[in-house]
Amino acid sequence: MMSDIYAEKPWLKNYDPNVPPTLEYEEKTFAEKFLEMADRYPDKTALIYMGNHITFRDIDLLSNQLAAYLIKSGVKPDDVVGLCMPNLPANYISIVAVQKAGAVSTGLSPLLTPVEMEHQIKDSRTKVVITVDLLYGIVAQAALRELGLDLAVDDAGRLLEATYISGVEGGKAPFPDARRTLLTLRERGFLLGAVTNRAFGGERFRADLRDAGLEIDWDVEAVSVEVGFLKPHPAMFEYALAHLKIGPADALMVGNSLAEDVLGAQMVGIRAAWRRSADRSPG
Repeated sequence: MMSDIYAEKPWLKNYDPNVPPTLEYEEKTFAEKFLEMADRYPDKTALIYMGNHITFRDIDLLSNQLAAYLIKSGVKPDDVVGLCMPNLPANYISIVAVQKAGAVSTGLSPLLTPVEMEHQIKDSRTKVVITVDLLYGIVAQAALRELGLDLAVDDAGRLLEATYISGVEGGKAPFPDARRTLLTLRERGFLLGAVTNRAFGGERFRADLRDAGLEIDWDVEAVSVEVGFLKPHPAMFEYALAHLKIGPADALMVGNSLAEDVLGAQMVGIRAAWRRSADRSPG
């Protein structure tokens, strides 16, 4: 029987006398072993790429920065981080960084189609994807398919980039009269809701509202990363309506994007008003 063969281990008789039948492994994480090597050989070459020598010290410093960013972005121990990039130094640095953050990395082949990538992201329960600019559009398309938007690669990349830039981190400031207007509407008895595309929610989102002077008593906060869809998907606006307990005819959407705010609202029958930002073109 096959089990008997494994029990007898006949392959051992072919081992070199200097090769032990079993190996003893230290109970240490990959990150711990890497740090040992970095401490022991900080100036030794760890990677060679196109003639450039990268030392263990270099990898240690760069991976520390990326690990800190991942943790700040909400990555928690045992979360899965996807790595979609060719065989570059950045790939190895990312593996070390993910381990230092206490997370788990999974490879996302650059040869995957957006549909295949979407499946692998779902199957592995990937929370964050690290990629390079050349592959950004494909990763963005897969991410947006997960959120209910099926866009071409270039359009997907532009939408996610615009979504990031539109956040406080990208320097987008609120209209000067926004807080005063919202408080006046509140005094007059209007329900107030925020419908926004953001890569983060929770306390981090509310901290941004505080920094922008917009932390008022919102009746609903429909944040894309929490709802599971991106504007202009109707689900974003339907979520807000359901929590406000009103119908489309009783709502008005005011936004600065024709594509995300006005179109999305109109798709569910909500009247919309476009207020163009001073620092951007229509749309």
